[in-house]
Amino acid sequence: MTAIGLFLFALGGFVFINLDGAAAYAGPGGVTWRTMPFIYSGALAFLSVLYMGQSILRIRRELALPPQSVNAEEAAERALVLFRRVATLVLLVIYASLLKLIGFAILTPIFLFSLFRLYKNGTVLNDAGLSLVGGFALWVLFVRVLQLNLKGTWFDPVTPFLFSAFKAVGL
Repeated sequence: MTAIGLFLFALGGFVFINLDGAAAYAGPGGVTWRTMPFIYSGALAFLSVLYMGQSILRIRRELALPPQSVNAEEAAERALVLFRRVATLVLLVIYASLLKLIGFAILTPIFLFSLFRLYKNGTVLNDAGLSLVGGFALWVLFVRVLQLNLKGTWFDPVTPFLFSAFKAVGL
């Protein structure tokens, strides 16, 4: 089910990019504002097809084996995995919904921190630092290098500050 959902999400990326039919002018290196979403949608579609194939093979192997009883520990682990999957999708929808309002520079570190805490792979301080550094690196990639307009329309004091900081150091 997850693979099918991811595949449908990827197809949505192809269908819902540029619904208004706006002109896409090539920027530096021939990149347009549609290029990265199309690349990501294509990569996600490809990976979800691989995931579907692996899932089908695993289901076939499991059906060939005799049924096994599920203990309480396995049931709790499966419930946790299901919760994390659903929570990840909810966080992604919230992130995509608020991106235009709040902006990439503020929302991305919050999103990354939320995901890191959901999966609890490190300490809170480590996750916060990694979220800030990762968010900044992604901002540099998408806003400075690819020159995408990811400033928030409602609340985004961070993007103007980052632009000023880059100008101050001559970048």
